[in-house]
Amino acid sequence: MKTKFWTLPAGLVLALLASPALAAECDPFANLSQEGRLPEMFIIKAEAGNVHFQGDDSKQMTAHLVPGNLVIVTAQDGDKLCATYTSEAPKFTTTVGWLPKSALEAVTPKPDRASWIGDWRLGDEQEIKIAGAGRDRLSIEGYASFGGDDPGRVANGGVNTGSIEAKLPMQAEGWLTLSLDDNDQPIAGASLSDTDQCVVRMWQLPPYLVVADNQICGGQNVTFTGVYTKAVAE
Repeated sequence: MKTKFWTLPAGLVLALLASPALAAECDPFANLSQEGRLPEMFIIKAEAGNVHFQGDDSKQMTAHLVPGNLVIVTAQDGDKLCATYTSEAPKFTTTVGWLPKSALEAVTPKPDRASWIGDWRLGDEQEIKIAGAGRDRLSIEGYASFGGDDPGRVANGGVNTGSIEAKLPMQAEGWLTLSLDDNDQPIAGASLSDTDQCVVRMWQLPPYLVVADNQICGGQNVTFTGVYTKAVAE
């Protein structure tokens, strides 16, 4: 699948990323629980060369990106952006850290209904399958676990799991919110700050699916939160 994207004006980018003031901890998904907070996409500039992630202690990490790599940004601190990169199949490995703002350029993808559809993965324990379900509707099935990579927890039955399933319309171009009542009917106006039922919000930023939940969508430590890529490239 060929991804389309356009450059955003720098002033608009800074306005979108403007705070409230953010702490110097790169916790990329904490901010997405705030209503109105949006994930943004950036690309490593051609002239930037290899760009290494930095930790919260400002030390250079081994992981690095190359020109053309796309990252999801949810926060900034001075001249640094808190970024998330997830590799393509078969590893689906995520790296999170600070990147220099000067090495990145903002882009905006053009999502459509077709770009939602696919088998989305994050590591070995998170999967979301999205299929068409009639005009402007999507069928969503997700599974997540905690401890599935730990042989000891598997042997002791200590793997915690969670699942989501719904058919619902896209609520706006590029994003949707999934939350169901006891009769499996969508809940209008559900918020990630809710504490009574599982709420999952998804943003379509091709080639990524960005997901944040309210941490009550399964057993202890189970979450669907993360940046997903498709299991099979199109």
